[in-house]
Amino acid sequence: MILLLVATEREMAPLLALPEFRALQRDCFGRIELLVTGVGPVAAAIRLTRWLAGREVAPGALSVVQFGVGGGWVEEGAELLDLCIAEREVFGDLGVAVGEQMEYFDEGMIGCQQYLLDVALRQQLQRSVAGAAGTKSGTFVTVQAVSGTSARGNFLHRRWQGLCENMEGAAAAAVCEEFALPFAEIRSISNYVEERDPSRWQLDAACETVAAALPAVVHSLLTIES
Repeated sequence: MILLLVATEREMAPLLALPEFRALQRDCFGRIELLVTGVGPVAAAIRLTRWLAGREVAPGALSVVQFGVGGGWVEEGAELLDLCIAEREVFGDLGVAVGEQMEYFDEGMIGCQQYLLDVALRQQLQRSVAGAAGTKSGTFVTVQAVSGTSARGNFLHRRWQGLCENMEGAAAAAVCEEFALPFAEIRSISNYVEERDPSRWQLDAACETVAAALPAVVHSLLTIES
C-alpha cells in the first residue's frame, strides 16, 4: 500500500485531475491512500499519526510518500519547477532565533533533529522520474516559518546545505520513523528562497509538475510490492 501525503488541497487537485492517476486508483483499489495534512510540521505530525494509529499495518505493507511544492536554493542548482527528492530531512528552525540565524539546541535535549530517508524507497523514486528534466536530490529543510529574506535563507542553506525548504517533511519523517515505515519525499520548486516576492512564484505550475510525476512513481512502487 502507498500513502501519499500532501499539505493542501491546492497541491492535491492536479493529481486527482490526471486520467492516468484515476486509472491507477481504479485498477489498484485499496492500495493507494491519500491524506491532506494541512500546512506545517504540527498539522502534518498530528494528521499522519492519527491516520496510522487507526490502522494495523503489517511490516513492509505500507510506504509513505510526501509530495508538494517547496522553495529552492540557487546555490544547490535548484531551478523553478525542478523535481527534488529528499535524501535527508532536517528541522531547520528548532532552536533560538537570533536575528536571521538560529542557535540550535543540543540533540540530547530535543531528540533527533535530522532524518536520513529510506534509501531503497528514494532510489525507486529516482528511477521512476529519471526521464524528467531538472531532477535533483539533496537535503530538505523543514521550517515552521518560511524564510522571507535572503539572509535567513542563506543561513539555513549554509548550515544544512539545503536543496529545498518546506514545512512538513521532517515531521512526517519523524512519525514514519516512530512507526518503522519507509518514507520518501518529492517536491517541485515553486519559488526561490530569497527576498519574499510572491509575484515571482510559480505555485500552480509546480503543483502540476510534481503531480505529473506521481503516476509513474506510484505504479513503480506498487509493481515492486506485487
